[in-house]
Amino acid sequence: MKFDVWKYIDALEYCSKITDGTHDSPPSTTTGKPLITSKHIKGRNIDFESAYLISDNDYNKIIQRSKVDQWDVIISMIGEYCGFCYVERNSEIDYAVKNVGLFKTGSKVKAEWLYYYLTSYQGRQVLSKIKTGSSQPYLTLGALRNLKILVPVDEEITQKIVNVLSLIDAKIELNNKLNDNLFYRFTQS
Repeated sequence: MKFDVWKYIDALEYCSKITDGTHDSPPSTTTGKPLITSKHIKGRNIDFESAYLISDNDYNKIIQRSKVDQWDVIISMIGEYCGFCYVERNSEIDYAVKNVGLFKTGSKVKAEWLYYYLTSYQGRQVLSKIKTGSSQPYLTLGALRNLKILVPVDEEITQKIVNVLSLIDAKIELNNKLNDNLFYRFTQS
């Protein structure tokens, strides 16, 4: 019987880089790029509709320090959404981030595994233990960098688990869209 099917990896070993978004508050503009904060991370989606726009100049300053790339895992670091995660699946990104952590995984499988781990019961427990702040919870960049990530020893197993969970998530998302569409049609009749 094989007992060594799981191992913990340091987040800094698992990711090529772990950083965070800007801490500045650039002014809102009528045109420009969206500024995504902790409250805009909604699991498999980002709520762009409630994000405000920043100037191209402010956007360019922010992305010099914390550019979001495809297969980054974004984690809310502050407030009531602290610990919520999102995987950036798109190759073209046109938004900047503030008060969120960026796990730069560099691959689809690693990004999705990290997302599923952090949103699992065990991952949420780990995040809960490293949160600080009494009135407003937050995760420090140091705590994210010191995070231990549980992974299967066999990368093929990781791929299989991610494939199954991704199929389930896609089905849930499709069902939610169908329900929304049916509800809209029902309320418009």
